Amino acid sequence: MIFCPRCLEVSSAPEARSKKHRCNNCNDCPNCGNVLSGRSENEKCYLICQNCRWSTRDSGEEDRSNTRMWPSSIGVFSEFLLIL
Repeated sequence: MIFCPRCLEVSSAPEARSKKHRCNNCNDCPNCGNVLSGRSENEKCYLICQNCRWSTRDSGEEDRSNTRMWPSSIGVFSEFLLIL
């Protein structure tokens, strides 16, 4: 069993490998790299950074019905790492 170091979500080793050792719940802020937290308003959710105050609303993203529906972002060096 493998745990996410941020939220302690449990996953099996094959599942963690397929997700590239990233949790579906933990999203990184594009400005500062901290973990985004989910906020709810009028039954819609958006993500906000507690460090730099960036939110998905700043980027023009529409609010979602839950926090698990956000797409995971691709890291800057992910293409380079796939080549290695």
